[in-house]
Amino acid sequence: MRKELVSKTFKTLIFDLNGTITGRVSEHPDHIVFRDKYIKEKLGKSPSVKLPNSTTLALQICGLNPKKYYSHRNSTIDWNLFHQYVESNVLAIIRLKEEGYKLVLYTDCLEVQIKGTLEVLRMANLFDLIISEEFNLKKPSPKVFKFISEKFGCSYSDMLMIGNDYYKDLMPLKILGGSIIQIEGEQELPIFLEFILEKGNRIRE
Repeated sequence: MRKELVSKTFKTLIFDLNGTITGRVSEHPDHIVFRDKYIKEKLGKSPSVKLPNSTTLALQICGLNPKKYYSHRNSTIDWNLFHQYVESNVLAIIRLKEEGYKLVLYTDCLEVQIKGTLEVLRMANLFDLIISEEFNLKKPSPKVFKFISEKFGCSYSDMLMIGNDYYKDLMPLKILGGSIIQIEGEQELPIFLEFILEKGNRIRE
């Protein structure tokens, strides 16, 4: 876990979704099978090369419209294949809410995917603000942090973002003067949650 903190206290915690709170769908073997079946049906044959894990890139290589694919996928796929409920994570995030943090989820995913994912994780009602693809604030975007600042009346130094991609998730807030923590994947989420809860306890002592 990589920590770059400019403040001892925070008011707003901003979470990335895939690769941070839960696994990345695009890299899951079941999703790659689902995606490649779609590509084969649309092209009338299987591609003669191994496609990259990036869903959007794979579709673009094959000349297919990613938005049409995501609309099809999000309306038919079972999100339970890719995500699982972790009780300890949910309880820790509930504690963060109880301790007064504003919780934001910031992701490039469409709202329907976010809803399905959070239902599996049992986190559907835990975030004060969910910023999705529909907000037109695609990562990386400094504008999103200005939006959050105005929404909650907090400064950039009051914000902490947790994500797995240093450049897309974290660097814009760092440049603005906020704090960031990078984790290597959802398996490190409990380490972050323990850290932030212990940090809050130390400040109050």
